Amino acid sequence: MNNQHAFQPISRSAFSLLDLIVVLGGLFLLAAILLPALSIARQKTQSERCLNNLHQITAAWLIYASANNDRCVNNFGEGDKPPYNDIHWMWQHSSVPF
Repeated sequence: MNNQHAFQPISRSAFSLLDLIVVLGGLFLLAAILLPALSIARQKTQSERCLNNLHQITAAWLIYASANNDRCVNNFGEGDKPPYNDIHWMWQHSSVPF
C-alpha cells in the first residue's frame, strides 16, 4: 500500500498579518497624498462657481439695461428708502423677468 499522499501538507493561500499591515499602510499613504489634492480641487470648484454667479448677475444687469433704455437697475436694499414707496423700485423685484 502506497501512503505517500496521506501525509502531504495542505497548502493555503492566505494573507499573513504582515501582508495586511503593508497593504493598509500603502492605502493610508495613498489617502494622505490624495486628500490635499482633493481639497485644492474643491477650492477651485468653489471659485469657478463664484465666477459663474458673477457672470450671470452681470448678464442679467446688461439685459435689463438694454431692455430699459440703457438705465441700470436701482440698487435699493431693504433698509434704504426708494424715491417712491413702490416695491418694484427694488432691484430684486425689477430684475425678476430677466
